[in-house]
Amino acid sequence: MKKLTMLVGAITLLAGTTLFAANTNEPVVNKNINEKFNYSMNMEGRGRHHFPRGYCNDGRMGYIQNKEIERNRIDIMEKRLELRKELIKDRPDWKKVERLNQEIALKRANNHTIMMKERMVNPKV
Repeated sequence: MKKLTMLVGAITLLAGTTLFAANTNEPVVNKNINEKFNYSMNMEGRGRHHFPRGYCNDGRMGYIQNKEIERNRIDIMEKRLELRKELIKDRPDWKKVERLNQEIALKRANNHTIMMKERMVNPKV
């Protein structure tokens, strides 16, 4: 009787773990493993949610929407490059690092304000 109880318990445990081990997050059940791998490898990182590489160029869909925002983005990239160059030095100048961080934050805030103005002028219905 003890062996039968142990056997039934083991089968129940095995069936339960197998049942709950299925990935239910995938919308398509019969997907090839290589398709999953290729799909995940072509995805960009944070901020480009569900867009394959090359489709969405820096979030702008391949064209410049606002020239002032684009100028600010270029300035931000240049300042981030300066910041990286400063930080790889043996003894970085922390005042320069702080100034660059503040300039980057100012440009980002400026872009944010421009986008808010555009939303107020052109609201989606």
